[in-house]
Amino acid sequence: MTIVVKNLKGTSELSCKCGTWLRHWERRTGREAAICWVVPCRQRSDLVGAHVIKVGSKDKARYIVPMCQAHNMSEQNLQVDDKALAPANKQNACE
Repeated sequence: MTIVVKNLKGTSELSCKCGTWLRHWERRTGREAAICWVVPCRQRSDLVGAHVIKVGSKDKARYIVPMCQAHNMSEQNLQVDDKALAPANKQNACE
């Protein structure tokens, strides 16, 4: 199942004790961040942990999704696999 997300701008200065947001995603999900989760991209290089919010949802929480640099810079709404969302909340992952 896919979900529509939008990148949050101005988050590059945010940090966590995981070292990177990609590592944060791996700790939260228990999976290796090996692909861009934007459908249908699936690129395997230049990955970052992108900060996103769900589009059209009452849920205003911030999430991390592995994305290639090109999709991380996108201002468009993006479809991602719903299994790609990991809470950006630092509790239980970074501390």
